[in-house]
Amino acid sequence: MKKIKILIKLGYKFSVKYFIQYFKLLIKPILAGVLAFIFFKLIFINPIFVVFVIPLMSYALWRGYFATYCLNYAAYDFIKNNGNISLENCFKQAKTVEKNFALYITFSAFLTLILYIPSILHFLNVILKTDILHQPFAFIAILVKCFLFLGINTLILFPFLNFITQAYFFKKEKENFFSLFLNCYKKLDITGVLILIGIFIISTVLNLNIILYLLFFLIVNPFIYAVNTFWYSTRVENINP
Repeated sequence: MKKIKILIKLGYKFSVKYFIQYFKLLIKPILAGVLAFIFFKLIFINPIFVVFVIPLMSYALWRGYFATYCLNYAAYDFIKNNGNISLENCFKQAKTVEKNFALYITFSAFLTLILYIPSILHFLNVILKTDILHQPFAFIAILVKCFLFLGINTLILFPFLNFITQAYFFKKEKENFFSLFLNCYKKLDITGVLILIGIFIISTVLNLNIILYLLFFLIVNPFIYAVNTFWYSTRVENINP
């Protein structure tokens, strides 16, 4: 618990230092997302607006995610050099590996989809075997079990889903993308497990409201990424936070 307290304290200091810089990097993707939402509404008036929605939404999602990935650079510099680098410079550094990072995220998305197949098959099996019209209450009960199954599936995958960018940031030259997936499990210790439990509980509760979920993580992303990076660095290098 002592290590957790240190990580939380350092994560708070990091988030206070870098939140404004992080928000500035997100201004363009947020504006693109707002425009995409407006054009999406206009599709019902004229389908031609779909040509604006797709590129704007793609830009918003990728630029926002990539800006968040840059927090790893700042957090690592913070733990090594007390945070003498700006997030803008971190973004410039990260641009040199953006294409390879995009390939890694694409690989991770396909791998995640494959690993969710048990939940998908379970859900389809329930839908096909349940007479919704004549057994509405039974269907609701079974649906709850499906979401429980999905939750268990997510819990198993959560080390990868949570430490996905840290695994790439600390990638060694000889490691391939699948090795990075395995690292998210191999590097785990009691501190890593406690971090996962805390974030999983918060994520599960906030998933009940997608707007609240997005706003919350927009605010706390610098804190979460700092804690994740600080912890992961102790597992791959001789660093004590």
